[in-house]
Amino acid sequence: GVSRLEALWTAKPEDLVAVSGMPLEVARAIVAHVKDYRGRFGSGLAALSMADECRALGVLVSELAAPTAAIDLAAQAWT
Repeated sequence: GVSRLEALWTAKPEDLVAVSGMPLEVARAIVAHVKDYRGRFGSGLAALSMADECRALGVLVSELAAPTAAIDLAAQAWT
């Protein structure tokens, strides 16, 4: 699955679609955000302070709010 960060580092949008059923557009956005995050912080995570890490993750959470809402809306149709 993609519940581990290591899996997200290498995930392709098609992988996310296959395991979650999310729309390809949402999967592409997630992969782009993870790639951007890794590019900014991937090799230096140990050097970041907890406060810096929390701020960086807070930005990502905010950016993923709309895709998450889209997934939640799609999930309502599944049940």
